[in-house]
Amino acid sequence: MINKKSLVTALLCTALTTTAKADFYLKPSIGLGLGNATSSGLLVPLRNTGFKSCYMGQVIVGYQLAGLRLETGLGYMTSGFTEKDLVFLLQNNIMYKGELRYVYSHLIIPARAAYKIGVGNRLSVVPHVGADVSYNLGTKSKLVSDNSMFSTDYVKGSNFSNIYRTISLWANGGLDVELRVANHLSVVAGPKFRYMMTSILK
Repeated sequence: MINKKSLVTALLCTALTTTAKADFYLKPSIGLGLGNATSSGLLVPLRNTGFKSCYMGQVIVGYQLAGLRLETGLGYMTSGFTEKDLVFLLQNNIMYKGELRYVYSHLIIPARAAYKIGVGNRLSVVPHVGADVSYNLGTKSKLVSDNSMFSTDYVKGSNFSNIYRTISLWANGGLDVELRVANHLSVVAGPKFRYMMTSILK
């Protein structure tokens, strides 16, 4: 079983919040972070894994009642990990050292609850927690070595679904800092965390 941890926006996540009405808002966002994986129950467990850069882009639609917010939307996200310190023996009996970098692509539908806490005239902090359902599109594995013969491998479609589950459930959480720059426009930034609660492997 592989559980994926995605610090999807560990250092950077920016969003613009616009409101068409007093209680509804639209929030597009982009983010950059780190992902990793753990394993159990595998014939060959992952032993030496490291973080892999991950990306996210989504559009959130929200409703606010007093300080309470309910949000959903649609997004695209990558997750992944790096398997380090590998040794490969080729047919010519020459050994090469390298690492495998895995990237998974997901369409996500988030659902979360948030609460806006004002800390000034224009500044607020907004903690949030929720869950995501993802449709897993495919994976890319890249072997990085001093041997130029190695290449990138893509697994999609039926080849992907034979090995991996196409639907996954994630937990999410985070803390946004929101600055209101106009009556119906705010800028948001903050760290976010995602954890894949179901195994992606069949």
